[in-house]
Amino acid sequence: MGSGSACRSMYGGWVLWCKGSSPDGRDSIAKQIAPASHWPEMRVLILVVNDERKKYSSTDAMKRSVETSELLKYRANQIVPKMTKACIEAIQKKDFEIFAEITMKESNSIHAICQDTYPPCVYLNDTSHTVANAVHAYNEFKSSNKSNQKMTTLTSAL
Repeated sequence: MGSGSACRSMYGGWVLWCKGSSPDGRDSIAKQIAPASHWPEMRVLILVVNDERKKYSSTDAMKRSVETSELLKYRANQIVPKMTKACIEAIQKKDFEIFAEITMKESNSIHAICQDTYPPCVYLNDTSHTVANAVHAYNEFKSSNKSNQKMTTLTSAL
């Protein structure tokens, strides 16, 4: 069990982690959706707001979430299949508006699971929230000015 970083790093570009059906995860695979050249305008900016070691490793937090979070079970069965399909379509169409909304909602959902886990695994801090709010404000400003230079934020173990 893990966070999926390794399998998503197997290919360049846009990669989907397919869960498979085996309980031990041995049949989960990575599948490239599109090469990096598909959406050359897309840029990724990573802001490290805390360089200290995470209190909970991704693997330990995932294990604890699987054991204790009812929200995770609901999300895995009801939300993820719909969001995955919509995100793949957004990538294929290069629809940044939809991609950004899905990305930010998915990030929020993952952190809700962290809060639902017992005991909770808290990764976000005040700076994380400030950055996310700044991105929302920037996008709102750009939308009101009919600009397509927008940003998304995927908050992780910050």
